[in-house]
Amino acid sequence: MGIRVVAFGTDEAHLNALYRDAARVGLPITPLIMDFCKPSPACVSVGDGYTEYHPPAEERLRCELVLAMGVGPHLGSQKDLAFGDVISRMSPFSTKWLLVEVAAGDDRFKGECSSDQHGCHSMQSFIGEMRKVFSHVEVLESYPARSAAGDASPGQGEASISQKLLFCER
Repeated sequence: MGIRVVAFGTDEAHLNALYRDAARVGLPITPLIMDFCKPSPACVSVGDGYTEYHPPAEERLRCELVLAMGVGPHLGSQKDLAFGDVISRMSPFSTKWLLVEVAAGDDRFKGECSSDQHGCHSMQSFIGEMRKVFSHVEVLESYPARSAAGDASPGQGEASISQKLLFCER
């Protein structure tokens, strides 16, 4: 039977490719263009003789498991968000579990690490913030390794970034 999946992001080309690939093999995936830092708000449609309420994205797209792959480091640096902000934007979409892929030792989140701190300090800060929302946080290895540019399986001579999965349970 399987489950229905909603995937959202801001890269239209990536989401179009996902749609084509999923449709080609018959996977029940619905890609949506949406920045989860600015999710669709609730709105009311008024027409000729009707009024229709549309709940906010956090209600419409809420599910048991949220997969946030490759989100952590990019979100913090591109959106200028602190760890707590990242988590507060992801957690409303999950009723049970959140699985976040982050680069171990990545300290590009705003205001969390000084330039002389490196390694697990930023990871520990992120985990600490996760524990404020989720009762269980487990750190797992993520494969394959990614290049410093974010591409899967770095080429010869390229620096690789160790990826971690943070499995969070309410």
